Amino acid sequence: MVLGILGGLSFALIFAAMAGYEHMSPWKWGLASMAVSLTVDKLFPLSFVYDLPAQFGLFLVLWWMNQRRKAALEVSRAEASAAEQARRRERVSRAAAEAQRADPEREKREAERDAAEEAARQERIARVRMAREQRERDEREQKGGGGGAPTP
Repeated sequence: MVLGILGGLSFALIFAAMAGYEHMSPWKWGLASMAVSLTVDKLFPLSFVYDLPAQFGLFLVLWWMNQRRKAALEVSRAEASAAEQARRRERVSRAAAEAQRADPEREKREAERDAAEEAARQERIARVRMAREQRERDEREQKGGGGGAPTP
């Protein structure tokens, strides 16, 4: 009887340590182990050999339950993340629509800004063209004039 209690306590401590490692509540694993040890001890008195397979079976059941819990937790996290992203997208689109409604002359200002940018671009193109033409004229004059005196 004493050996059964000591064996049950030792298995309970082992299972509690495993539960702590798995980030679960150790008292549930320890109590389950004690219950299995006492059940095996009552069913098969003085047979410690049957306790090992029963504890291993308990370990497999608890491990399987833990894996299912982790999978469900991952699914719920993914669903919560997807819901949060949908809420954020909705909030952003709502804010953009509100900004559009709040400023009716926004399109007019954007069109004016685009026209000003286009005019500035055309002006830069014209300046570059004029500078290139001036440089080409200067090069032609230098080649054509040769080494003579400059003409007034």
